[in-house]
Amino acid sequence: MISTTVKKSLNKIKFYREIELPDFASKKSIPIRHLNIGFEGKEIDVEFYMNNQFATMFFATLSVFLTYGEDLVIETARHHREFIQDPVLKQRVTSLIGQEAIHSKLHNEYNDALKDVEYPVDLYRFLGENFFKYVFLKFPQPLKLSMMAGIEHFTAVLAEYMMKHEKNFGTVANSRW
Repeated sequence: MISTTVKKSLNKIKFYREIELPDFASKKSIPIRHLNIGFEGKEIDVEFYMNNQFATMFFATLSVFLTYGEDLVIETARHHREFIQDPVLKQRVTSLIGQEAIHSKLHNEYNDALKDVEYPVDLYRFLGENFFKYVFLKFPQPLKLSMMAGIEHFTAVLAEYMMKHEKNFGTVANSRW
């Protein structure tokens, strides 16, 4: 499977030797982790990225808009799951849907906490919701599937960057992990 190949390749890189990478290829389903972080607005460091409010605002805004990307992934995966014949692959897609729902829930909890530090979350949600409703949902399914792959790739690259550059994300961000 591709995840085994990727895992073996990543283990050759020193950075990844320090991180335990599960071998999901050998499992029939991907476990859904229910996380409860408990975001509090008063604890949010408004300069967590490189001690810069503007750059931090970029990541906060991205969090709001990612919830709509997650909705697109869920909607698209649900549509395409119906065409899957392989029961293992179908279960993996179901697990992906569950995991994306958890991600969306966590983003929404964080976004609600951002209101406490006066970020314009409601405005961003209004814009994201309307763009999602009147643009993304109007696309044909093959394009949605391509966008789903792009969104997942983007967030994976972003997560890799964040893990490799933790020093840029401030002490508050590091202490949460």
